[in-house]
Amino acid sequence: MNDDAKNMTRPVWRLGFLAAVVTAVTLAVSGCGGGDAAPVVAAAAVVPEPAPVPAPTPTPTPEPTLPTGTISAAIIGLDAGRTLTLVLNAGAPVTVAANGSISLATGLAAGTAYTVAIGSQPAVQTCGLSDATGTVAAGSIAAVVLTCAANPMFAYVANFFSNNVSAYSINPTTGALTAVGPAVAAGYGPRSVTVDPSGKFAYVANVWGDNVSVFSINRTTGALTAVGTFSQAGAFVSGSGSIVISRRP
Repeated sequence: MNDDAKNMTRPVWRLGFLAAVVTAVTLAVSGCGGGDAAPVVAAAAVVPEPAPVPAPTPTPTPEPTLPTGTISAAIIGLDAGRTLTLVLNAGAPVTVAANGSISLATGLAAGTAYTVAIGSQPAVQTCGLSDATGTVAAGSIAAVVLTCAANPMFAYVANFFSNNVSAYSINPTTGALTAVGPAVAAGYGPRSVTVDPSGKFAYVANVWGDNVSVFSINRTTGALTAVGTFSQAGAFVSGSGSIVISRRP
Protein backbone atom coordinates (compact mmCIF):
# COMPACT_ATOMS: atom_id res chain seq x y z
CA MET A 1 0.00 0.00 0.00
CA ASN A 2 1.27 3.39 -0.92
CA ASP A 3 1.49 6.22 1.46
CA ASP A 4 -1.62 7.93 0.12
CA ALA A 5 -3.76 4.89 0.70
CA LYS A 6 -2.43 4.49 4.24
CA ASN A 7 -3.18 8.12 4.97
CA MET A 8 -6.78 7.70 3.76
CA THR A 9 -7.54 4.66 5.90
CA ARG A 10 -6.24 6.09 9.19
CA PRO A 11 -9.05 8.54 9.82
CA VAL A 12 -11.61 5.80 9.17
CA TRP A 13 -9.98 3.50 11.71
CA ARG A 14 -9.86 6.25 14.25
CA LEU A 15 -13.48 7.12 13.74
CA GLY A 16 -14.49 3.48 14.23
CA PHE A 17 -12.50 3.21 17.44
CA LEU A 18 -14.03 6.37 18.85
CA ALA A 19 -17.53 5.16 17.94
CA ALA A 20 -16.89 1.92 19.79
CA VAL A 21 -15.65 3.77 22.87
CA VAL A 22 -18.67 6.12 22.85
CA THR A 23 -21.03 3.16 22.56
CA ALA A 24 -19.37 1.38 25.52
CA VAL A 25 -19.53 4.51 27.65
CA THR A 26 -23.18 5.02 26.74
CA LEU A 27 -24.04 1.49 27.71
CA ALA A 28 -22.18 1.88 30.99
CA VAL A 29 -24.02 5.10 31.82
CA SER A 30 -27.32 3.56 30.87
CA GLY A 31 -26.61 0.62 33.15
CA CYS A 32 -26.02 2.96 36.09
CA GLY A 33 -29.26 4.84 35.61
CA GLY A 34 -27.57 7.82 34.08
CA GLY A 35 -27.35 11.36 35.30
CA ASP A 36 -28.82 12.35 38.66
CA ALA A 37 -31.92 10.04 38.56
CA ALA A 38 -32.51 8.11 41.79
CA PRO A 39 -32.18 4.36 41.53
CA VAL A 40 -35.43 2.45 41.38
CA VAL A 41 -35.83 0.28 44.48
CA ALA A 42 -38.51 -2.41 44.56
CA ALA A 43 -40.87 -2.02 47.61
CA ALA A 44 -40.69 -4.90 50.06
CA ALA A 45 -43.99 -6.68 50.85
CA VAL A 46 -45.41 -5.68 54.29
CA VAL A 47 -46.27 -8.75 56.37
CA PRO A 48 -48.90 -7.95 59.13
CA GLU A 49 -48.07 -8.85 62.70
CA PRO A 50 -50.09 -11.89 63.86
CA ALA A 51 -52.83 -11.11 66.38
CA PRO A 52 -51.87 -12.14 69.92
CA VAL A 53 -53.49 -15.36 71.06
CA PRO A 54 -55.19 -14.90 74.47
CA ALA A 55 -54.05 -17.20 77.21
CA PRO A 56 -56.68 -19.83 78.04
CA THR A 57 -58.72 -19.13 81.17
CA PRO A 58 -57.88 -21.76 83.76
CA THR A 59 -60.80 -23.84 84.93
CA PRO A 60 -61.30 -23.26 88.69
CA THR A 61 -60.88 -26.29 90.83
CA PRO A 62 -64.13 -26.90 92.75
CA GLU A 63 -63.91 -26.88 96.51
CA PRO A 64 -64.09 -30.38 97.87
CA THR A 65 -67.46 -31.20 99.39
CA LEU A 66 -67.05 -32.09 103.04
CA PRO A 67 -69.23 -34.88 104.38
CA THR A 68 -71.91 -33.63 106.76
CA GLY A 69 -74.58 -34.98 109.08
CA THR A 70 -77.75 -33.92 110.89
CA ILE A 71 -78.87 -33.91 114.52
CA SER A 72 -82.54 -34.32 115.35
CA ALA A 73 -84.60 -35.06 118.44
CA ALA A 74 -87.53 -37.44 118.83
CA ILE A 75 -90.08 -36.05 121.31
CA ILE A 76 -92.22 -38.52 123.25
CA GLY A 77 -94.87 -37.94 125.92
CA LEU A 78 -95.08 -34.12 125.86
CA ASP A 79 -98.56 -33.00 126.92
CA ALA A 80 -100.56 -30.83 124.53
CA GLY A 81 -100.01 -27.15 125.22
CA ARG A 82 -96.73 -27.76 127.06
CA THR A 83 -93.38 -26.45 125.85
CA LEU A 84 -89.74 -26.91 126.71
CA THR A 85 -86.40 -25.92 125.20
CA LEU A 86 -83.40 -27.91 123.99
CA VAL A 87 -79.87 -26.56 123.68
CA LEU A 88 -77.25 -27.92 121.27
CA ASN A 89 -73.60 -27.35 122.20
CA ALA A 90 -74.49 -24.46 124.52
CA GLY A 91 -76.06 -22.55 121.62
CA ALA A 92 -79.39 -20.78 121.30
CA PRO A 93 -82.35 -22.65 122.82
CA VAL A 94 -84.74 -24.43 120.45
CA THR A 95 -88.39 -24.45 121.51
CA VAL A 96 -90.23 -27.78 121.43
CA ALA A 97 -94.04 -27.62 121.45
CA ALA A 98 -95.22 -31.01 120.18
CA ASN A 99 -94.36 -34.67 119.98
CA GLY A 100 -92.60 -36.01 116.90
CA SER A 101 -89.25 -35.22 115.32
CA ILE A 102 -87.54 -31.85 115.38
CA SER A 103 -84.30 -30.86 113.63
CA LEU A 104 -81.68 -29.30 115.87
CA ALA A 105 -78.92 -28.78 113.28
CA THR A 106 -78.14 -29.68 109.66
CA GLY A 107 -74.95 -29.59 107.61
CA LEU A 108 -72.64 -30.28 110.52
CA ALA A 109 -69.19 -31.45 109.47
CA ALA A 110 -68.57 -35.12 110.01
CA GLY A 111 -66.60 -35.68 113.19
CA THR A 112 -68.18 -32.75 115.04
CA ALA A 113 -68.85 -33.54 118.69
CA TYR A 114 -72.28 -32.64 120.02
CA THR A 115 -74.11 -32.39 123.33
CA VAL A 116 -77.83 -31.79 123.68
CA ALA A 117 -79.24 -30.52 126.98
CA ILE A 118 -82.67 -29.50 128.28
CA GLY A 119 -82.85 -25.73 128.67
CA SER A 120 -86.22 -25.60 130.41
CA GLN A 121 -88.74 -28.22 131.49
CA PRO A 122 -92.46 -28.12 130.68
CA ALA A 123 -94.93 -27.25 133.42
CA VAL A 124 -96.09 -30.22 135.52
CA GLN A 125 -93.92 -32.58 133.51
CA THR A 126 -90.34 -33.77 133.70
CA CYS A 127 -88.43 -34.77 130.57
CA GLY A 128 -85.21 -36.71 130.16
CA LEU A 129 -82.75 -37.23 127.29
CA SER A 130 -81.04 -40.33 125.95
CA ASP A 131 -78.23 -40.50 123.36
CA ALA A 132 -77.63 -36.81 124.06
CA THR A 133 -73.90 -36.84 123.28
CA GLY A 134 -71.89 -38.20 120.40
CA THR A 135 -70.05 -37.41 117.15
CA VAL A 136 -71.64 -36.51 113.83
CA ALA A 137 -71.25 -39.23 111.20
CA ALA A 138 -71.14 -38.44 107.48
CA GLY A 139 -74.51 -38.65 105.78
CA SER A 140 -76.33 -39.79 108.90
CA ILE A 141 -78.94 -38.39 111.29
CA ALA A 142 -78.03 -38.52 114.96
CA ALA A 143 -81.32 -39.03 116.82
CA VAL A 144 -81.60 -37.75 120.38
CA VAL A 145 -84.61 -39.10 122.28
CA LEU A 146 -86.55 -36.85 124.65
CA THR A 147 -89.10 -38.59 126.86
CA CYS A 148 -91.54 -36.64 129.04
CA ALA A 149 -93.78 -37.84 131.84
CA ALA A 150 -96.25 -36.21 134.17
CA ASN A 151 -94.78 -35.10 137.43
CA PRO A 152 -95.97 -36.96 140.50
CA MET A 153 -98.89 -35.16 142.08
CA PHE A 154 -98.52 -33.61 145.50
CA ALA A 155 -100.73 -31.85 148.01
CA TYR A 156 -99.68 -29.25 150.59
CA VAL A 157 -101.53 -28.32 153.78
CA ALA A 158 -100.94 -25.18 155.86
CA ASN A 159 -101.10 -26.03 159.57
CA PHE A 160 -102.33 -22.83 161.21
CA PHE A 161 -101.71 -23.68 164.86
CA SER A 162 -98.45 -25.57 164.44
CA ASN A 163 -96.97 -22.94 162.09
CA ASN A 164 -95.79 -25.41 159.47
CA VAL A 165 -96.70 -27.02 156.14
CA SER A 166 -97.27 -30.72 155.47
CA ALA A 167 -96.50 -32.32 152.08
CA TYR A 168 -98.23 -35.40 150.64
CA SER A 169 -97.94 -37.44 147.46
CA ILE A 170 -101.23 -38.25 145.70
CA ASN A 171 -102.08 -41.68 144.40
CA PRO A 172 -103.19 -40.97 140.79
CA THR A 173 -105.66 -43.88 140.90
CA THR A 174 -107.25 -43.64 144.34
CA GLY A 175 -106.37 -40.10 145.38
CA ALA A 176 -104.98 -41.36 148.70
CA LEU A 177 -102.39 -39.15 150.40
CA THR A 178 -99.00 -40.32 151.64
CA ALA A 179 -96.92 -38.01 153.82
CA VAL A 180 -93.68 -36.79 152.28
CA GLY A 181 -91.43 -36.49 155.31
CA PRO A 182 -92.10 -34.32 158.36
CA ALA A 183 -93.91 -30.97 158.19
CA VAL A 184 -91.76 -27.99 157.25
CA ALA A 185 -91.71 -24.84 159.40
CA ALA A 186 -93.50 -21.82 157.93
CA GLY A 187 -94.27 -18.34 159.31
CA TYR A 188 -96.56 -17.42 162.18
CA GLY A 189 -100.13 -18.61 161.50
CA PRO A 190 -99.88 -20.14 157.99
CA ARG A 191 -103.34 -20.09 156.42
CA SER A 192 -103.08 -21.06 152.69
CA VAL A 193 -100.70 -22.61 150.17
CA THR A 194 -100.41 -22.18 146.40
CA VAL A 195 -98.03 -23.69 143.84
CA ASP A 196 -96.66 -21.82 140.83
CA PRO A 197 -97.59 -23.09 137.31
CA SER A 198 -94.19 -24.68 136.71
CA GLY A 199 -94.50 -26.75 139.90
CA LYS A 200 -91.15 -25.45 141.15
CA PHE A 201 -92.25 -23.31 144.10
CA ALA A 202 -94.90 -23.20 146.85
CA TYR A 203 -96.08 -20.00 148.57
CA VAL A 204 -97.61 -19.90 152.08
CA ALA A 205 -99.57 -16.90 153.44
CA ASN A 206 -98.85 -16.36 157.16
CA VAL A 207 -101.78 -14.57 158.83
CA TRP A 208 -100.13 -13.43 162.06
CA GLY A 209 -96.74 -12.97 160.57
CA ASP A 210 -98.01 -10.61 157.84
CA ASN A 211 -95.63 -12.28 155.41
CA VAL A 212 -95.27 -15.04 152.82
CA SER A 213 -93.04 -18.10 153.10
CA VAL A 214 -91.53 -19.46 149.86
CA PHE A 215 -90.44 -23.08 149.32
CA SER A 216 -88.82 -24.89 146.42
CA ILE A 217 -90.42 -28.22 145.45
CA ASN A 218 -88.52 -31.39 144.63
CA ARG A 219 -90.14 -32.51 141.36
CA THR A 220 -89.57 -36.17 142.17
CA THR A 221 -90.49 -36.46 145.83
CA GLY A 222 -92.55 -33.32 146.43
CA ALA A 223 -90.44 -32.40 149.46
CA LEU A 224 -90.30 -28.70 150.38
CA THR A 225 -87.14 -26.70 151.00
CA ALA A 226 -87.42 -23.21 152.53
CA VAL A 227 -86.27 -20.40 150.22
CA GLY A 228 -87.11 -17.52 152.54
CA THR A 229 -89.85 -15.41 154.12
CA PHE A 230 -90.79 -12.14 152.47
CA SER A 231 -92.49 -9.28 154.27
CA GLN A 232 -92.48 -5.49 154.41
CA ALA A 233 -88.81 -5.65 155.38
CA GLY A 234 -88.00 -7.79 152.34
CA ALA A 235 -88.41 -7.62 148.60
CA PHE A 236 -92.06 -8.67 148.87
CA VAL A 237 -94.59 -6.47 150.65
CA SER A 238 -97.54 -8.23 152.32
CA GLY A 239 -100.46 -6.53 153.99
CA SER A 240 -101.55 -7.17 157.55
CA GLY A 241 -103.28 -10.50 158.31
CA SER A 242 -102.56 -12.32 155.01
CA ILE A 243 -104.99 -15.24 154.71
CA VAL A 244 -105.00 -16.50 151.12
CA ILE A 245 -102.40 -16.42 148.40
CA SER A 246 -103.34 -17.29 144.84
CA ARG A 247 -101.63 -17.49 141.49
CA ARG A 248 -102.73 -16.60 137.98
CA PRO A 249 -101.54 -19.10 135.34
